[in-house]
Amino acid sequence: VQFGARGTPHFFINGIRLRGAQPLEKFKEVIDAELKKAEELRNNGVKDVYAEVTKNGLLKDKAPEAKPQQEDTNIYKVALNPNAPLKGDKDAVVTIMLFTDFQCPFCSRVNPTLDKIVQDYPGKVRLYFHNLPLPFHKSAIPAANAALYAHEKGKFWEMHDKLFANQKDLSIEAMMGFAKEIGLNADEMKAA
Repeated sequence: VQFGARGTPHFFINGIRLRGAQPLEKFKEVIDAELKKAEELRNNGVKDVYAEVTKNGLLKDKAPEAKPQQEDTNIYKVALNPNAPLKGDKDAVVTIMLFTDFQCPFCSRVNPTLDKIVQDYPGKVRLYFHNLPLPFHKSAIPAANAALYAHEKGKFWEMHDKLFANQKDLSIEAMMGFAKEIGLNADEMKAA
């Protein structure tokens, strides 16, 4: 549980922590400020905006305990995983790191907001998905594994959408059905 991300959904927008299923306006407030900062950095010759804005950020072993009601003004140095599922432009100047759980009802509620952000900021925002299955959700780990298998086969977002749309039944049998629906080998997924 890195950087104090113990609940889901949990976001880091260019290293700025945002907790919970926030309204679109809150995301836009942070993204617009980061776009302004990115434009200035690009005008000064900075090519990798994310690396620049997070270079002095807190590392996971230095992150303070998250306090739900307190605004966190720290910047976190969350390493990019280029193999993580990505939505948006890989060269975008604003990076959203999403930590989520397929069984979390709050996570499913934020998905339309995230889709709207990617749509409203074409070429400017990229969203990296990270599994954070919570221990009290009995189907969260199998669902995360199904999504990772789908990612290996180039079908992550299709499986992502199926899992969130069917949160009330994330049984192995149901997930095998989702795999078949999106053109994956269900038996191979189960074995994996």
